[in-house]
Amino acid sequence: MKNKIFAATLGVVIAFSGITSFHSSNALAQQSNQLPNVTMAIVDIQKIMRESSASVSIRAQIDKVRAKFQSELDAKEESLLQTDEELKRQRAILAPEAFEEKRKSFEEEVLGVQRDVQGQNARIEQAIGIATGRIREKVIPILAQIMEERGASVLVDKSQVLVSDKALEVTTTALDRLNKALPDVVVEVAKAE
Repeated sequence: MKNKIFAATLGVVIAFSGITSFHSSNALAQQSNQLPNVTMAIVDIQKIMRESSASVSIRAQIDKVRAKFQSELDAKEESLLQTDEELKRQRAILAPEAFEEKRKSFEEEVLGVQRDVQGQNARIEQAIGIATGRIREKVIPILAQIMEERGASVLVDKSQVLVSDKALEVTTTALDRLNKALPDVVVEVAKAE
């Protein structure tokens, strides 16, 4: 019986010493692999890209370009409608070969206008991309400076955050600094070739 008590006690002591050595080695491993403390900042980049003075100026310039192009397009469409009406009237009096030639010419003219529209839309989109790229180029160093000032090691877009402390928000500061640094951007839409 004494042997059984001695064996049980010895088993408990060995088990206890194994657990404590496991915990101490685990604690040492955690200390050596410990990650640095992280300080976050949160920015609403969509708000900056939507509400900055430069973004507002881009939209105003693009609206003017689109309005001018729409006016030119309206004139072309009116001309095409008149040509179509004239072609319909001439169908009865023209020889089939002559009518077919005029119809093909009209269809080519319509396709040309469609290509012009597609080309102009592509040039506008390219101009928007370049202009908004200038805003992004300017805002990135501003955000980096704000991070440094606040001692932040990570900047996260607000769209990726469910809930946060308002003190982590840097959007208003970034927007104010961007508006001072880049009040507007000149949009240059390439001419049609």
